[in-house]
Amino acid sequence: MRLEKRLNNIILSAFYEARQEKHEYITPEHIFYSALFNEDIVELLEDLGADIEYMKSEMKKYLNENIPRIESKEVIQSEGFQKLLNMAATKAVSSNRETVEIVDILVAIYDTPESFASFVMKNEGIERYDLLSVISHGTYENEPRTYHIDEEGEEIEPEHKRKTPTPEKYLETFTTDLTELARKNELDPVIGRENILDRTIQVLLRRNKNNPIHIGEPGVGKTAITHGLAQRIVKGDVPEKLLDHTILRLDIGLLLAGTKYRGDFEDRMKKILKAFENIKNLIVFIDEIHSLVGAGSAGNSNIDASSMLKPLLTEGKIKCIGATTYEEYRKHFEKDAALSRRFQKIDIPEPDIPGTVEILKGLISRYESFHNVKYIEESLQAAAELSARYINDRFLPDKAIDLIDETGAANSMAKKRSRTITPRHIERTVAFTTGKKDGSVKINRFKMLKNLNKTISLKLFGQQQAVEAVVNAVKKSYAGFRPVQKPVASFLFAGPTGVGKTELARVLAQELGLPLHRFDMSEYQEKHSVAKLIGAPPGYVGYDEGG
Repeated sequence: MRLEKRLNNIILSAFYEARQEKHEYITPEHIFYSALFNEDIVELLEDLGADIEYMKSEMKKYLNENIPRIESKEVIQSEGFQKLLNMAATKAVSSNRETVEIVDILVAIYDTPESFASFVMKNEGIERYDLLSVISHGTYENEPRTYHIDEEGEEIEPEHKRKTPTPEKYLETFTTDLTELARKNELDPVIGRENILDRTIQVLLRRNKNNPIHIGEPGVGKTAITHGLAQRIVKGDVPEKLLDHTILRLDIGLLLAGTKYRGDFEDRMKKILKAFENIKNLIVFIDEIHSLVGAGSAGNSNIDASSMLKPLLTEGKIKCIGATTYEEYRKHFEKDAALSRRFQKIDIPEPDIPGTVEILKGLISRYESFHNVKYIEESLQAAAELSARYINDRFLPDKAIDLIDETGAANSMAKKRSRTITPRHIERTVAFTTGKKDGSVKINRFKMLKNLNKTISLKLFGQQQAVEAVVNAVKKSYAGFRPVQKPVASFLFAGPTGVGKTELARVLAQELGLPLHRFDMSEYQEKHSVAKLIGAPPGYVGYDEGG
């Protein structure tokens, strides 16, 4: 068997300590005393409520008073020391390991009743089950014992009571204080969302069902709304009832992490909710709140995170802000009617291009200082327009912000760095990230529209009349003769097979920089195949997934 490096260092340290003190023997107490200076062992024992300094002083006192001293430079291994190593090796073998680890020695010390080190651990209130539980999966489930029984059967309070993890420790581990981050100016400013913020505050001021849930597409700024609320609370720009409130962001993923055994998650959730109850004027923010539904449930069990949260929401002990997407809300959150009725739905729409430009103006100073460049105002307009035009699988303002950031990063990589970011830099970044040719992405479309007839005719031959009709319709559209919500143009190409109908559509989309989605209606001739377009009908598999 091999010894783990940390364990080997502890044993070497124990031998060194014994030689320095001129002890005749090295004992399990030497090992335990040396282990008390190891960070991992200290953290583990502190999780169990042990007083490390008290244990060190007791062990030092025992070693000084009970181990005989001699002038010999050699330290003899005591029988207890050898037995301890054998017990640790046996535990490693039973766990199918080839290495004896530091925790094997700790358990072996605890299981040696004649050892003073074992007595000290038990005197600190450490139970074997708790020790093994913390070692195996980092949980501590039992309540502390406040009293011991003396020889006459009377309850006495021990000198050093066993400590339990405080509510503050759970809050530090699983939550983030957004109001504190706002005080430190570590949150990005929120621009142009005043009406949604006002609606959120209005819901929070209700007597019942005062829990807003922000629903919108990914990247539209759902999380930013709560950040904006934290900033307004810090500035005092909220009604009097919300002035002294604290916003804590709860990390559900962190709560779930490491909960391998049944009951682990419930234990964590109960303790964190208990900590929430002890805080006055608390608002809990849960991003991706749909993950509450089913979180921590096992098999057919109906107990999950949402069922534990419902009573607190019903009694109004805490206020909760949630955020999720339309898809996840429909697929998970909405199905739990008891939970969803406790929340007030607030839609977060995608901002338009002018609104996105205003958001960029509010954020740009942080990106300028980070990338050490200057973004001119035209580059912000270009970022908003080009991201809306060419990045079609994401939403504003997130994709425009990413484009600004990506351009600054690309400039940092360039051999000749520019001190000013212009629309040309934005165009190059869009072309690079979307896989288009450099020079094909332009913020100004007039030149493209002027030469549209010519460029299409170079790729499609023999259909000049059709090309002219299509180009004229497109030019009218871009000249401003259409409502914003209407398509650029609608065409019906008719003609025999092979004359270029599909090719004209493909070339037109390519020149305009628009995505082309091709539907072959011959694939939908059967009754059942239409489900590919509009989704499965009620009663059929996949009904809740849509088309």
